[in-house]
Amino acid sequence: MAVDASEPAPGGGLARLLKHALIYGGGDTLVRIVNFLLLPVFTAYLTPADYGISSILGVLTFLVVSLFSLGLGAAVGPCYFERPERDHRDRTIWTACAVLALAGGLVTAAGWTFARELSRLAFLTDAHADLVRLTLLTAALSLVAQPLDLLLRFEERAKTATALSVLSALLNIGAALALVVGAGRGVRGLVEAWLLARVAMTGLYLGAALAYARPGVRASTARELLRLGLPLVPAFACTFVLQQAGKYLLQWFSGGDELGVYQVGYTLGMALSFVVSAFQSAWYPFFMSYRERPTEAARLCAQVMRGYVAGVGGLTVAFFIWAHPVVELLTRPAFAAAHRAVGLAAASQFAYGIFLVLLPPVYYAKELRVVTGVQAAAAAASLALGAALVPACGLVGAGLAATLGHALMAVLQQLWNRRRAHYLKVAHDGRQVGGLLLGYAAWAGVTLIERRLSLRLDMLWATAQTVVLAAVMWRLLGAEAAAWRHAQPDVREAGHAATHPGPAAAAPLPPPPVVASISGAAS
Repeated sequence: MAVDASEPAPGGGLARLLKHALIYGGGDTLVRIVNFLLLPVFTAYLTPADYGISSILGVLTFLVVSLFSLGLGAAVGPCYFERPERDHRDRTIWTACAVLALAGGLVTAAGWTFARELSRLAFLTDAHADLVRLTLLTAALSLVAQPLDLLLRFEERAKTATALSVLSALLNIGAALALVVGAGRGVRGLVEAWLLARVAMTGLYLGAALAYARPGVRASTARELLRLGLPLVPAFACTFVLQQAGKYLLQWFSGGDELGVYQVGYTLGMALSFVVSAFQSAWYPFFMSYRERPTEAARLCAQVMRGYVAGVGGLTVAFFIWAHPVVELLTRPAFAAAHRAVGLAAASQFAYGIFLVLLPPVYYAKELRVVTGVQAAAAAASLALGAALVPACGLVGAGLAATLGHALMAVLQQLWNRRRAHYLKVAHDGRQVGGLLLGYAAWAGVTLIERRLSLRLDMLWATAQTVVLAAVMWRLLGAEAAAWRHAQPDVREAGHAATHPGPAAAAPLPPPPVVASISGAAS
């Protein structure tokens, strides 16, 4: 099928990738800035133990949403784009909503019935059974909203999707301020704020979806969605272990107070995830647009890897540099040790982004099951590392286990790519990329050495390091930009060929399930 000349050229270069990443990341950035600025307020009203409880409830939400979404966050995309008819696409969205509403009903019923048992399993006490019930009801509503959010993205209603996402987060923050700070309800007020915001946002998502899709449900569509989605559920379990197992290990070995301190540092470090998430959202359509041009794809994948490591790697080092003064500035002394987790949380996200850059050869070969195997191996290794490191190193051990697990995932994916003869062969510059990684890792490691400086001196030292880091990144990224500009004539030729294809041009493939599954889990 020929590509319509009115559509953007498939390629479009790194500028298109950067543009789309900025669009996806803009709303998330705003929300994270607001959360960052409000951290001193919440740490004044919530104790480390409260943060520990909210952390475990967050883990419970992540687990429930990941498992009971039944892989539909991945399956909706391929079904939706399989046929162009409006009725088919509308039916796909609303059938997914119906299936997930049933799953959410089961989650809510289980929460009300087994809340005490779940509380004992999560907290070693049934004192938090009511919080478990409220959390599971919030998770059930999140399930229903997933396909509605996907509809807006599939229909390229980026402004609407971003506005709703930002509004959801701001409602959550406003409700938390009212209930935690205004009413003094502590961690219970925080959980109630989650529920109130989700109720409001589910209604808004339903209203927006009704404007674009006529309701309709079909059993055959439900069967197809489940056929595609259920085999991907193990991938969510692996992601859960990689990201969250360290928190449970801290709860078991070190208690709720240290977990609460780790959660504060982890939350600060996860601010880097908005960069990685924005990159992830833009990366899939970008590299898939080069599927029929493997030579260009290989060159661009190598260049994206160099640029990603130079740019996002530098940002990761900045998290290590500023962790100590920022934690001291924003939190009370009880949370001082949280700075040790900030950089490690950021590093785990950085490593996950490297893994994303390595995925095109797998997708081009349509061997997506490989990714689940890689994630499973990395998750097992991360769990073993956590069990060994957390008893000895506490929250640092939890952070190291998560970071090393994500790094191993990238290493295993690259080793697999190199062993498959029919895969796209990307000539990554091992010397340059490896040198950058080692240099950044050494710099980050030095920042973890304990130092006794006043807050003013600490900030001056961090500022000096940041100036040097910015100069290094400017030089590295400038070299990559020059290389890209040099390649522009080839890219323009490729874009012209893409918009004027021959009669045998291939139809574009639907979104691969693994990418959609990651996005669905994040939603």
